[in-house]
Order: sequence, then structure tokens, then C-alpha cells
Amino acid sequence: MRNQHPDFGERVRARRRELGLSQQQLAGDVVTSSYISLLESGKRAPTLDVIIHLAEQLMMPVDELVGQGIAGSLAAEPVSAHSGAASGPAAVAP
Repeated sequence: MRNQHPDFGERVRARRRELGLSQQQLAGDVVTSSYISLLESGKRAPTLDVIIHLAEQLMMPVDELVGQGIAGSLAAEPVSAHSGAASGPAAVAP
């Protein structure tokens, strides 16, 4: 299985070890320790709920946990206006 999310997993592992937590402690009642192992090895992508849980357990902001890779790709996505929506200076109320 290919290592699809190495940076995320490395951040999780490093912070978990820094805090002295086992994979079981980090998993809590939300996921299994096996799932944490898969995340740390980059073999699984976490859901948003899992990211939030991990950020809370690891006492770090979600954006720091997720990193620039995902944040950069989200920022790079084009934003499209809805058709018929007003835009420009005339659309701003005084």
C-alpha cells in the first residue's frame, strides 16, 4: 500500500510521542489503535471528525495538524460567483 499522507502521519506520530501518548490513548473511544497506526504510516486518510478529535487530543490547531498540503490546495481552488449575483462596487451596500 502506498504512503499517501506521509506528512500528516508524521505530524501525528511526532506530537503523540512528544506528549507521551500511546496509540490507544490517542485513539480513545473514537477510533482504534490500528487506525491510528494506519494514519501515522500514511496508509489511511482521516475524516474531518477524526482530524478534529486528533487535534483536540494532541492539543494543536487543526490547520497545524493538517499542514500546508491540504490548506494550499484548498486556497488554490477557484471561487465561482453564482449566476445572477451582483458583484463589484455596485453590490456593496453603503
